[in-house]
Amino acid sequence: MSSFSGDDKPSTVEWAVMGVSVAVTLFLFAYVAWHAAVTPTDATPEATVEGTEMLTDGRVAVTVAVRNPSSEGLKSVTVSADCSNESIRFTHVPIDDRQRGTVVCPAGTEDPTATVRDWVEA
Repeated sequence: MSSFSGDDKPSTVEWAVMGVSVAVTLFLFAYVAWHAAVTPTDATPEATVEGTEMLTDGRVAVTVAVRNPSSEGLKSVTVSADCSNESIRFTHVPIDDRQRGTVVCPAGTEDPTATVRDWVEA
């Protein structure tokens, strides 16, 4: 037979243990939900042409930019312009940062584009 009677009420210690258990459970659910909501994307670096300038010898200086939308910093990123065999290497590109550099293209270059060739994550 059970020694539990209908008049027994939970003690203060039992209430405290139950309160802590509920708080820990809610914290764990909130922690998992927060991580699910802010899980960073592993996006690839993006290259753009920000401007061009005609040099005195007729060649075109192309300002290219690289942006790192990833959740990790990048050790290096190589960007090339479609008008040149040259490429530019950016080092230490932090998360959500943009860096700029210049590539020189041959005379007569119009409307160049920039492309990310490769990158190394930190």
